[in-house]
Amino acid sequence: MTEAGASSGGFAVVLAAAGSGTRFESGENSGRKQFMELGGRPLITYSLDAFASISEVRVVCVVAPAEELEAVGELVRSWSKGCPRAAGEDLDLSLVPGGQSRQESVRLGVEAIGETCEWILVHDAARPLIEPGDVRRLMVAVSEHGAAALGYPATDSVKREEAGMSEQGLDRSRTWSVQTPQGATAENFREAYSLAVEGEEYTDELALLEAAGIPARLVEGSRENIKVTLPGDEELARFFLARRDGAGGDD
Repeated sequence: MTEAGASSGGFAVVLAAAGSGTRFESGENSGRKQFMELGGRPLITYSLDAFASISEVRVVCVVAPAEELEAVGELVRSWSKGCPRAAGEDLDLSLVPGGQSRQESVRLGVEAIGETCEWILVHDAARPLIEPGDVRRLMVAVSEHGAAALGYPATDSVKREEAGMSEQGLDRSRTWSVQTPQGATAENFREAYSLAVEGEEYTDELALLEAAGIPARLVEGSRENIKVTLPGDEELARFFLARRDGAGGDD
């Protein structure tokens, strides 16, 4: 693969970790997902590992809850001690407080990055199983098309719901389940945020870009790139992680 962005500013990553992350209500992983451990390590460090392994990624901006900024910062600093790129200042790490919504938090991360990189990827820290190979293919698509996102073609039938009733079936051959990272040129992100309707909450970066008339390429990625959101998701993530590492069992 040709190094995307190697001669024109490289890639930055907004790592979104500012959500309330409080859907885990019981067990050892109750509380905020930012501090949840998976395989004996903080969840956020898996994403940091993946992006740090890609030389084209030059900046990682972690967006964390304002009230937890110090604690998340300590996690990131502890991780960076074992990362040669961060220790050697080849990878610029920053930490910014999030806003009242995911959309506002990502916007603050994008603003903090400014014009230091030509392309920006946004990734949910709650997706610890992102694969560097998928990120690289996404980066190529972003550099070629101006915007792109990881996902995969839907295999289930998808219905539009109204008051709890099935209202309309959508054409499954034209529907995708979309994941993160989602990315675009820094210029496209700035334009999309400038055109965003005040008070409108977009479900993800693709929705924001689409509202601004900026189309995005869909890139098929691993179905194991799950979002750890509900009780039980951590067990599934642990299973995928063990299989990836060849452990073949529980931690």
